[in-house]
Parts: sequence; structure tokens; C-alpha cells
Amino acid sequence: MARIDRDLARANLLKHTVRAFGMLPPLDSPRILDIGCGSGVATLELARMSGGTVVGIDIDEEALAVFRARVDDAGLRDRVQAVELSLTEMEFPPEDFDIVWAEGAIHVIGFARGLEEWKRLLRPGGFLVVHDSQAEMETKFGEIERQGCELLGHFTISTQEWMDEYYGPLLDQIKAIPRDDIDEKTRIEIDKVHNEVKGLGQNPKQYSSVFFIILKR
Repeated sequence: MARIDRDLARANLLKHTVRAFGMLPPLDSPRILDIGCGSGVATLELARMSGGTVVGIDIDEEALAVFRARVDDAGLRDRVQAVELSLTEMEFPPEDFDIVWAEGAIHVIGFARGLEEWKRLLRPGGFLVVHDSQAEMETKFGEIERQGCELLGHFTISTQEWMDEYYGPLLDQIKAIPRDDIDEKTRIEIDKVHNEVKGLGQNPKQYSSVFFIILKR
């Protein structure tokens, strides 16, 4: 049966991951925590760019299985670790990482709580890179300052970019699937994509997004 491959579309967004990482100062083999890593599309890119070690956590065991296979294929087992773990149950030691990275995960616990809890995992002078919705931007800027951190920079991915780079390719995949080759699992995924595209049109600030590059003072 044909399947929708979100990772093919997700790879189109890697240029934004690369841009965000390029806004950090040079770091020598940093230790990175990637929260909500999924199947590791961005995680592996972080390992390649940084030359450091990366711990990716997620609760989706199916996605983690794909991630682990990709780690093996890339020959990165010595530098990349995939861990089945909820972001609400992390027990890493304080100041254990140079970078905490989170693309699309902080909404699970909220921006303020995520910033407060995750900055404790950073060494002094470490960096938190968060990709979140564009909603309540002024509140988020204020929260960064309130918690004694410094916003080094930020940039927006517009709803048009999301459509062109992610949802458009997903819709193209759907169009290419023969109607007689759709099982129930694929039908559910197709409906999910269509609902997300509808939401993008109805609530653009929720679907446009921002990378925040934050320094722990």
C-alpha cells in the first residue's frame, strides 16, 4: 500500500534548521539535546553541522526506530543517540548540554515553562534554539527577558513558505496515490494533512512559525 512520507517534505525545511544553527557562534564539538526529534531528520543534520554529540528524545517508538536505522546508515552511532523519553519526564543532570534544540515541541508544555525547565539543562553560556508558532510573539520576547536570557536573533517561516515547502509537496504525494491503493491508515493521514492545510488558511499566525536563538547568560 502507498504511504505518505512526511519526512520527504520535512527535508525541505532543513534549510531553516541550517540557518538557525548558523546564527550560533562557533562551538567545539558541542553536546546537543534535540527535544521531540521524531525520525531524526533535523537531528542528523545537527550532528553533521556541529561535529558534536546529539541526544534525540521522543515518545514515538515507530519514528525512533526509523531514526536509529538512519543513524546506523550514516555511521553516526558514536555521536548520535535516540532515546524514547517524554519531554515532561527528562532527568538529565543540570548544565549537561551546550545546546538545547526543539523544533515544534515547546507547545506541549508552553513557552514559559519550556524556557524555564530547559535552560537548567544548559551550561552557562549555552544556547536554546526553539522553533514555535508565531502567535503571542511579544509575550515570548518578554518571557525570554524575564528569565534572564538573551535573544540573539529570530526569523519567521511564513505560511506561504510552509505551503510551498511542506504542505504543497505532501498534497502532491496524495495526488499521486492511486485511489485503489489507499488503506485506512493512509486515508486517516490524508484527512490529517487536509485538516492541517485548512487550519493554515484559517489561522495563519498559528501555522507561520519562528526560530528563536536564545543565550543562557
